[in-house]
Amino acid sequence: MKKLQAVSKDCQEKARLKKADQKGKQLDRGKEQTKEISSNQKYWMQRYWTRRSRLLTAARKQQRLLAQQKKMQATSSVSMLDLRLLFRKAEHCAAKASSKLQSLHNCLCNKLNIYLDKLPTDRTPEETEITAAFWRCADTHVSK
Repeated sequence: MKKLQAVSKDCQEKARLKKADQKGKQLDRGKEQTKEISSNQKYWMQRYWTRRSRLLTAARKQQRLLAQQKKMQATSSVSMLDLRLLFRKAEHCAAKASSKLQSLHNCLCNKLNIYLDKLPTDRTPEETEITAAFWRCADTHVSK
């Protein structure tokens, strides 16, 4: 009885190895059939994946917003239309504030670059010169 089980296990092992060998040959054939991808194809593939990831990100954001709106509607007595208008207004205000912050940052960078250009380059500027340059920059920014 034990001999039969051993022979049976041996046959099963041989069958498993034969399947694995056939699978390996199929994988090798697949490797041989791969072809070179041209740069034009790579460009379009890259564009596809970039666009796809951008669309998936936008879809996830929309789903998250809708879930928030539904939760807010469930907890309050405000209609969905009013909630969508409120969310849109909040997005608009956030975008406007971000744009304002970016423009102020760029303005300040430009002014700092102008005043830093006025500092002497042939020698190390003294502390009073540096503070004077920055105070002039801050005064002109506040006066607007």
